[in-house]
Amino acid sequence: MRDALTFLAGLVLLALFAALVGPGFVDWNQHRALIEERLKSIAGVEIVTTGPIELRLLPSPQIAISGLRIGDADTQGTRATAASMRAEMDLSPLLKGEIRFSSISLDRVDVTLALRGGALAAPPLLPNAAIPSIARLSVTRGQITAMDERGFIQAVLPFALEASLPGGPGPARIEGEVA
Repeated sequence: MRDALTFLAGLVLLALFAALVGPGFVDWNQHRALIEERLKSIAGVEIVTTGPIELRLLPSPQIAISGLRIGDADTQGTRATAASMRAEMDLSPLLKGEIRFSSISLDRVDVTLALRGGALAAPPLLPNAAIPSIARLSVTRGQITAMDERGFIQAVLPFALEASLPGGPGPARIEGEVA
C-alpha cells in the first residue's frame, strides 16, 4: 500500500512539473490560427494576433499576446488595436468549466470609431460577446480616434481606464480619464 501511494505521489509531482515547465517548450505561434478562431467565436468579431504568443499554466493560467486587432481592418468600421495584452485566469473556476479573469491588461490601445453624418455608424466592437467576469481590467496609453466617412480624423482623445466587470447582468465599475 505504501509503495502504491509513493508511486501515486510521484505521478502527481511529475504532472505538476510538466504543467509548470511544459508550456515553455511549445511554440504557441504555430497555434495562432486556432487561438484566433477561438477568440473570434467568443467575441463574435474578427480578432487577429500579429506578435508573439506566450502561455503559462501554473501557478495560474496566463496568456500574453503582442499585437492584437479586434474588428476588420479593411473597412471604415469600428475597430481596436492593442500593442500588448496579458490575461490571467482564476484557476478554481476554470476547473468547474467557468471562465473568470483575475486581470486583463491592455497597453497602447487605439479604438477607432466610424462616424457617418456625425453619429456613430458601426455597431459595438463585441456585438455577440458573452463578456466573462473580469476582476481587474486595465487599459494604459489608449486613444480613441473618431473618423468620418471620408477617412478624415475628426478627434483623437487619449484615455486610460481601470474596470471591474462581473460578467453577465450586474453592476460594473469603470474608472478612467479622457484628456
